[in-house]
Amino acid sequence: IEKERIFRSVVLHFATVARDEFGHHVVKKCVQIASSTWLACFTEAFIKHKVELAAEPKYSKWVRRALADSLSKNGLSSLVVKLNDSLSSLPMLLSY
Repeated sequence: IEKERIFRSVVLHFATVARDEFGHHVVKKCVQIASSTWLACFTEAFIKHKVELAAEPKYSKWVRRALADSLSKNGLSSLVVKLNDSLSSLPMLLSY
């Protein structure tokens, strides 16, 4: 139940925490332990905030990498494609 509260908070404040020097570690950990349902939510949050994340890609690109890895490990390759396709005009988020 506590985990769910943290996940909801991360989704709600995704653009802020994913770009933060310390916050991006929290997002990465959430992504690593998330269920398929939550991974889909994190993917949608990343796509929704992609322009803000691209403005400061130093940390958010690592979140994208962790998200893509977790999606792949959970058999959600279609979401990896969706994520990467949505970022095709923002190559600074695709590098790592």
